[in-house]
Formats: sequence, C-alpha cells, structure tokens
Amino acid sequence: MYKKMIFLTAIILCISYVMAFAYSDSLSDTEKCDTCHNIANISKLCEKDCILCHKADSNNYKYLSDNYVQSFIVNKKNPHENNVCAVCHSGRQKRLRFEDDITLCEKCHLEGEVSVEAHSTNFTYVESNQVKIPEDFPLNGGKVTCVTCHMFNCLGANNFKYLRKSFSHITGFCFNCHNTEYYKKYNPHIQINSDGTVNENNCVICHTVKPDILRNKGIESILLKGEPNKICDGCHQIRGAHPTGILHTVIPSSTILNNIKSYEKKYGIVFPMGKNNQILCVTCHLPHQFELIKGQAANKYKHRTRLPEGYELCNVCHNKG
Repeated sequence: MYKKMIFLTAIILCISYVMAFAYSDSLSDTEKCDTCHNIANISKLCEKDCILCHKADSNNYKYLSDNYVQSFIVNKKNPHENNVCAVCHSGRQKRLRFEDDITLCEKCHLEGEVSVEAHSTNFTYVESNQVKIPEDFPLNGGKVTCVTCHMFNCLGANNFKYLRKSFSHITGFCFNCHNTEYYKKYNPHIQINSDGTVNENNCVICHTVKPDILRNKGIESILLKGEPNKICDGCHQIRGAHPTGILHTVIPSSTILNNIKSYEKKYGIVFPMGKNNQILCVTCHLPHQFELIKGQAANKYKHRTRLPEGYELCNVCHNKG
C-alpha cells in the first residue's frame, strides 16, 4: 500500500511537471491565456488580444511587455489614471525605473512645460519662518523632489495635478509649506500715495525709468522692462485663450482697427496698442491707477477694464451699432 502511494505521488508530480512546461511553452500564445485566467474576470481594460500588452516572460508588474510600457513614455500617455505601475516601477517591486523620482518624472514632464506655480526641485530643504514643509510631504535625502508635492492614484490621491492635498485655489496648496505672512500679494497698480504724490517705486516695477506723465505720449514713448504682455504675465498667469476662449492679443483686421480709432476720437479714451497695432493686455485693461492719467478709462471697473466688461467694452472693436 505504501509503495502504491509513493508510485501515485511520483506519477502526479511527473504529470504536473510536464503540464507546467507545457504551459510555459504556450504562454506566449494568447489563445491559451484562458487556460489559467478566467477571461470574464479580467479588467475591462483588457478587451484586446492579451499579447498586445502582456508578455509571458516579462518581469514587469502584471507581465506587461516592455514595448507596451515604453509606449506610455514615447506617446506621453497618462499612466497615473490607469495605474500602469510598470511605467514608473521596474520588476514587481516598488523600485523606480530610474535613479530618483525627478529623473523619472522628467521623462514625460519637461521642466519648461510644468505649471508656472511649480518651483525648482532637487534642493536641500532648510526650515525657516517662511517655509516649513509638513511631515506628510516627503523629502528624498532632505531634498525637495517632485513627490514632495505630488502623489498618484496608486497612492490614493485624485486631486488637481495629483497634488497631495485638496485646495480651493492653487496658492492655497502652496501655503501648506509657505507662510502666508511672507507672501502677501503686492499691488503695483496702486500708484498714488495717501498724500497725493506718485509712488515712483511702483512705476519702476514695469518701467525702466519713471515716465514723465506730462511729456510722454503713447506706449511708444515710454520705456518698459520687456514686452508689454509678458510684463503682465509676470503676475497674471491667464490660462487659456482670453477673453471668451478666443485669443485677442493679435494684430486686428483693418475694420477693427478703424473701430478702435473711431472710438478713441469720439470718446477721448485711449486704447494703447503694440507693435504693428497688436492688441495688448493693456488695450482693454488699465495698468495705472484710474486717477493717475486722465483719458485712460471711463471709470473704475472690476478687473481694471477701460470700459464696463461685456457689450460696452467688446463693442469698441466689434462695433455692432
């Protein structure tokens, strides 16, 4: 009896061994995947042939093929939403594919393409009155890296830009580390002091030298520190085409240009334009305090427009009668 049991056990082991190698030989054949896997229970992502994404001898998580993993980097597909771990991690461990998270992230996110609010990385954090990084914002060897601020779906985050904490405004997130007392917004558009004198310090935020209000006429006669629109962008990072989803900072048609000049002549309000009559931010918005220069705006309005927002302002260019 004992010998029979040994014999049967040996037979079973031999059969298992042969079957194991049989499966191994056929693992690259997608028609055989259902030998081990219940296709009906596989992720809805897997609606195509298995071999398009998987490779039997892959060392990646879920046996994803290297070509499939590389396609996320080459084509800049988002691996964060689909939790394709193998794009960032090698093998089936948590080890990153590259030496650190900065090198990894920059494979897809070039420094010049990240949000303007993002600051530099790979610097050693030094706590101060101005900056104190919370304990749940991780450092790498004492240095600030991408994951100090960002985390991904696989780690439980689903916030805007995968930032670690939710916020009502992007600067609210920055204040997780930065002391608000040191980052109050400064308004350079307040240009008249309480005693009625001109605040010359605010003039030279945008101008190379303080303009002579009585002598300088027009945008061509004053010295700015850069391209007019870029000066505005330094503080006002407008996202998307503006306004109404249409980029307006262009060289207008002769009809629109004539409408603007006609309005200026009729109502005595100036709408400054740039080189080759390009529409500027300051064409619609008043960069100066309303009381500083006469004839720059009809009154004080929200968003410092030269006329009330909406029909009245738009009608300067798009004259509908």
